Amino acid sequence: MLRSMVDEFEGSWDKCLLWALFAYREITVETFGFSPYEMLFGRPVRGPLALDRSTWLESPIPSTRTKQSVLQYMLDLRERIAKCHELATNTAKMPV
Repeated sequence: MLRSMVDEFEGSWDKCLLWALFAYREITVETFGFSPYEMLFGRPVRGPLALDRSTWLESPIPSTRTKQSVLQYMLDLRERIAKCHELATNTAKMPV
């Protein structure tokens, strides 16, 4: 990915680096079944690809959500990350 950026944008490839890293973090790792972003934050990223997909599928992302307490959010987040970790570990251990 970096080589193609350097070849394509020569002297300004570093300006594209953030987008390349974002794309890398958004793509699901086949071994684990989750993206790096999802493993870190416990939910899928809502980046340009997710927004485009929801537009194509005509299933808009809800813009309003019931507010929850910070404590409840942190507890839910910890639970989601633990579940992602467990599923990724089990998937990685599966024979090919």
